[in-house]
Amino acid sequence: MEKNFDHVVYAIQHGFWIGNHSYTHPHFSDISLSEAREEIVRTEELIDKAYSVAKCTRPVRLFRFPYMDKGLKKGVEYTQQLQQLLQELNFERVVFKDVKHPALTEREEDIDASWTFDAREYALFTQATMRKYNLFNVTDFVQRVADELFQFSPKEIVLFHDFEQTHHLFSPMLNTLLSLNVEFAVPSVEKIALKGGD
Repeated sequence: MEKNFDHVVYAIQHGFWIGNHSYTHPHFSDISLSEAREEIVRTEELIDKAYSVAKCTRPVRLFRFPYMDKGLKKGVEYTQQLQQLLQELNFERVVFKDVKHPALTEREEDIDASWTFDAREYALFTQATMRKYNLFNVTDFVQRVADELFQFSPKEIVLFHDFEQTHHLFSPMLNTLLSLNVEFAVPSVEKIALKGGD
């Protein structure tokens, strides 16, 4: 966000929601609770600044864990502490109506945002990852998204990264999805009441 701050402001001014994904993208299982707080708060400051510069009211406070690492390697108690931290920092639960997927139903009480389909555009980073995922060019990538996206559910939450190496993939993917009559929907959000501690 610091490197591309003007782009963030532009996105806000054009209706995009900006969520928190941490400052340095760590595995949350590898950091302490205080480090987790610092990762999140530091990014919140950037997001609030961007909304201020854009002269827009921030519509929602969303968070997604890097790598979907919700701290489970440190145990259930730590994952609960992270969820409590998100509550304390006033994050909201995003609700994707009628999306039925184990990635959501297993975590339906959690505040952080999830995804159900990984576009895997990072497979095109290196020859090794291209071989691993059997994706060798833009056509392979777009075809794989078109073929696999709705295999398990008619509604999905798509994870797509905007890396410098892969941002050129977004338009071909989007155009393919539009040609398949895919409809895009805005999720709703739930404010979470802070639970009392035991």
